[in-house]
Amino acid sequence: MSFRFLIPLALALALSAQDQPARPTGTGINFFNPDTEIAMGAQLAKAVLRDTNAFDSAPVQRYAARLGGQLAAQAGGPNFPYSFTVVASKMGGPTHEPIALPGGPIFISADLILAAQNEAEFAGMLAHAVAHVAGRHYARQMTRENLMQIGAIAASMSTNGPAGMAESQADSLAVRTMSKAGYDPAALAAYIRRLQPAHATGTPKIFSPMPAVEERVQAIEKAIANLPAQTYTSGGDFQAIQDTVRSLTAK
Repeated sequence: MSFRFLIPLALALALSAQDQPARPTGTGINFFNPDTEIAMGAQLAKAVLRDTNAFDSAPVQRYAARLGGQLAAQAGGPNFPYSFTVVASKMGGPTHEPIALPGGPIFISADLILAAQNEAEFAGMLAHAVAHVAGRHYARQMTRENLMQIGAIAASMSTNGPAGMAESQADSLAVRTMSKAGYDPAALAAYIRRLQPAHATGTPKIFSPMPAVEERVQAIEKAIANLPAQTYTSGGDFQAIQDTVRSLTAK
């Protein structure tokens, strides 16, 4: 399932937002203030919901919202109104990476719940998505797109470099977020090593392509090595939620 249609829509929203006073915030150049990102994300979320269906299980939705909220509380960045919606559609490529929209909306494929071996792995992928929002990567990417269009950045400059950097930054922040929330960040490395292809061809979102899997895992492990030692939770609800998703998916 492809969500590439979001890119031109986001670009149109970005261009209209330039009528507002530009206010660079965070790391790197950013045309958008947090309120603009929230408005952009809300419109993009409507586009996603037109092309997919929310997973029909209140317990599964509550679980994702609760876990996502715990992670978002530890991620830092602007006080975005995060939302977490599990959808029935397949998305996110081989790793089932959630769609992370500016300002807080995050869409999670039910396949991610089935693919994770434990709650820490699921939390790792959610933390990665939260990190894209907290790091304001979508808005910064759209800023680069606009600057390239008006010639402020050399046309020969590829977005693949910044895109790869955004993924690495999201992994690094995800490691810290998981640790603060009580989840073993080694689970993120384990999930990526198991499911990301050795030669990734990209994912259906503008931050692709991913770094090579071994390079990505090594960077995650390096970030983990810089964390203080602590005891992590194992998570008690995941197995029941996974069983619910498996049962409903089979039907």
